[in-house]
Amino acid sequence: MTSKEEDEYIKQKRMLTDERRSSSLLPGTKVRIILEHKPHEKVRNQLSDDYYIVDSSQGNGYLIKAADHSVAFYPRFRLVESENGRLAKTVDEAKRGIVNKIVSYDEDKDEYTVVYEGGVDDKIPSRNLRESNPTHLSELEKDYWKDKNKPKLIKKFL
Repeated sequence: MTSKEEDEYIKQKRMLTDERRSSSLLPGTKVRIILEHKPHEKVRNQLSDDYYIVDSSQGNGYLIKAADHSVAFYPRFRLVESENGRLAKTVDEAKRGIVNKIVSYDEDKDEYTVVYEGGVDDKIPSRNLRESNPTHLSELEKDYWKDKNKPKLIKKFL
């Protein structure tokens, strides 16, 4: 191996290392989940059988989506890029899906009627929209209440 070939080899390996260190997954990337280790059991499969699709990133984590539009949030270190397998039908222990818009609000029950990404309508408690920050309104709620009279339950979060 000549010194020129050696330099070329080193450049190649450095680029490969930099790619692996890069923690960015773009929306639409197919990923598999590193399964949690269960103590006192044999370690058979360390990755999920099926792949999921990255929907968006939030800080150091990613929102992944299955075929039925159910979503779950995982940190980057639990995700591996992989196109092997098939698209997972659902995400175990997942939320129903990504909320597209708020249709109405029931003041007596403190519930929103929402439309999920798949077109499914459902009623959910208002606290479910504020999971990451329960003392402030979510962006969807702010958009919904922008030009409307706010009830007493909502005013306390402003």
